[in-house]
Amino acid sequence: LIEHTDCLLTSVGPSGEFAAPWLNDAADAGKIEPSELRDMTVGNIMGCFLPKPELSAKRRKMVERINQRWTGITLAQLNHCARVAPGRGMPGVTAFAIGHGKAQLIVESLKLGLINCLVVDSQLAEGLGEMVPELSSEPLKD
Repeated sequence: LIEHTDCLLTSVGPSGEFAAPWLNDAADAGKIEPSELRDMTVGNIMGCFLPKPELSAKRRKMVERINQRWTGITLAQLNHCARVAPGRGMPGVTAFAIGHGKAQLIVESLKLGLINCLVVDSQLAEGLGEMVPELSSEPLKD
C-alpha cells in the first residue's frame, strides 16, 4: 500500500534531542552506544536516521543497518512518495518542524528528496537561512 500513498505527514527529530528509550533501542539494535548514534546522524525523519554528510563509508553502513531494522516506512518509501505523488497532483511528503536545531536535518532531508512541503517556525526559518543564505532573502509565509 505504501507504493500508492499520495500524502504523508511527518515530523523530524535532530540527533541531539532523541527520546532516550527510542534512541537507546535503535542503538542497541546496531550494537553501538546511543552517543555514537547521535554522533553519526543529523537526526531522523519518520523514524529513519540520516547519516551526517561527512560520515565515513563504514559508519554510514552502520546507520543503514540500524535503518534496516526499522519496521516503519523506509527512506526509500518516503523518497518514492515525495518523487511520485506530485506527478499525480498530490501533496507528497509534508514535514512539520520547529526549532533552530533542526536546520541541518531539514537541509539533508531536502537534499535527499524526502520532503515536498515544509512547515516551520520562525526559529527554524532563521536557522535554515543561516545554512542556505539564499533562503534568507525569501519572505516568510504565515
